[in-house]
Amino acid sequence: MKELWQDKKALKEYIESLQDLWNKNLASRVGQSSDTYDEYKVDLSLYTTPDMLNDQHIIPAIAELMKGLRDDSVSYIGGAWAKAGNIVDEMLRQIISGRNLDYSDMIMIGDKPVLISDVMPEDVFESFLEQAKQLNEWFAKNKLVPVTDRILLHTTLKNGHRVAGETDLVAIDENGDLVIFDFKTSKYDFDDSYDRVYNGNKWSTKRQHSRQLTGY
Repeated sequence: MKELWQDKKALKEYIESLQDLWNKNLASRVGQSSDTYDEYKVDLSLYTTPDMLNDQHIIPAIAELMKGLRDDSVSYIGGAWAKAGNIVDEMLRQIISGRNLDYSDMIMIGDKPVLISDVMPEDVFESFLEQAKQLNEWFAKNKLVPVTDRILLHTTLKNGHRVAGETDLVAIDENGDLVIFDFKTSKYDFDDSYDRVYNGNKWSTKRQHSRQLTGY
């Protein structure tokens, strides 16, 4: 029996079915004509080109990652969690750069204006301001100069594949070295479970996040 990656036709059909499933589930939640649908719909056609289909490592990894879309859970569909992360990241960048944010202020997420009071309760906003203040104090205490500009990092791997990622924040220490920060937004509290490996998982949340930073 052929492995999936060896059967190019079956692999292509599988990837296309994942794309269709994701987009149909997304459309059922937010409507196909909505801005949210346009923002979070996926296009996997890049991964169905002959060159990509010949890679036995990259494609199965993508297929495995997307396999979670085959269950009935709609919480996995992009939308609220991704937007929350973008909003928090942008608010944090602005505060660190010196802007005094008010609850009634508007921020830009990409080219879209977002009113802070529309996306979070005021008590959550006040708590966020306090934590941002503590982070700024931590930067000063550790003699770190934060750089709030969005920085795109990219490289070409030995196998010819190109990878890229945008940092949330970088800082320069007193020796002139760069320190990379990646902010995580979650509805869960990881204080007691960050290092824990749960059943069915290969790595702890901390190790997963560490691998992302190593990639940068």
